[in-house]
Amino acid sequence: MKGIIKEEYFKGRKLFIYMPPSYGKKGKTFPVLYSHDGKEVESLLEGLLPEIELSFDKRELEEFIWVGIYSEQRQHEYTPWPMPALVSRFEDFKGLGKDYIHFVTKELKGYIDKNYFTKPEAADTWMMGYSLGGLISIYAIYETTCLGKIGCICGSFWYQSMREWVQQHKPLNEKLQVLIYYGKKEGKSSQTIQRHAVECTEQVIKYLKRQMENTDQLEIAFDEGGHHYNLEERYKKVIFWLARRK
Repeated sequence: MKGIIKEEYFKGRKLFIYMPPSYGKKGKTFPVLYSHDGKEVESLLEGLLPEIELSFDKRELEEFIWVGIYSEQRQHEYTPWPMPALVSRFEDFKGLGKDYIHFVTKELKGYIDKNYFTKPEAADTWMMGYSLGGLISIYAIYETTCLGKIGCICGSFWYQSMREWVQQHKPLNEKLQVLIYYGKKEGKSSQTIQRHAVECTEQVIKYLKRQMENTDQLEIAFDEGGHHYNLEERYKKVIFWLARRK
């Protein structure tokens, strides 16, 4: 690995921060990728970074700062409003997503922009999430103008009232770009509302297509896997889309 990874805490929350190989060179600034589920994503870095850095060298990808945000209560922070638990052994979802997105896009982004060599503009501020992390990433586009690219992997669009909410709102950044990546077999073995995962995702895609002014603002990708299929490869494809050179 040519870049540097450091562990940091901001307001009591653990982060990993990846700085690319040319970080620190005079005058250079970088886009920032904010990634939910920092603990899980950090476990994938060893497999992802060699190919990412090779693509930096080939000038296929733009170098970027990667901020992994840890959460000890993802089922609450990555949900936009309260909802009963899917099964009785789990807590109900508390729906703290609005506060969490405010924390990421206002407080954390402000800290990162102040202390690192970033490009702070919306076009260079990216967000990525998987499952509930994908859900809250899409929710964020209706809450803030500061995001320019969103990578949503297997978003939990089965979440109560989410499809209706997307249908009734419009992304705040008119130049936003979104990639939705999902598996065609998601939820097939579930006995809960999650069995409708694919149908719910495709419904959200339909609404987003209506809301995007240009056809190239929304990109769709899928594979034939289930919800937890080939995580590293899915992350890689989304990151390569986010960081591809213009």
